[in-house]
Amino acid sequence: MDSTGNIISDSSARMSISQFGYNVLYNLKPRKTSRQATIRPFVTVGIHVNNFRLPLAAATGPSGSARFGFNYGAGLKVRLSPLFGLRGDLRGYETGKPDWGGLLVNQGGLIHQMEASAGVGIYF
Repeated sequence: MDSTGNIISDSSARMSISQFGYNVLYNLKPRKTSRQATIRPFVTVGIHVNNFRLPLAAATGPSGSARFGFNYGAGLKVRLSPLFGLRGDLRGYETGKPDWGGLLVNQGGLIHQMEASAGVGIYF
């Protein structure tokens, strides 16, 4: 909905988001004191910037709106063998809402997002 109360009519138009960020990851001390610990919990915190871009059909002013944010999370690394491991984490993202030159209503506040991810690691 734009600032005049009209609904943007092109329902096939998609907004795109680009994100750049930096995180710090801290490994918590495992029960085993060796570097080869089987399960290693960690916490992470970081900052990011999102650039929200409207499709050209919907943009009457600037098409991009960059917003800063922060993220936080925790997870586990599990060592399966000397070469392979698994990793899983849960992160929360807090980002300012986009502002395309006053195009949309309710522009204040934060966008709250949660992300769960998993991966396979190779140790060397």
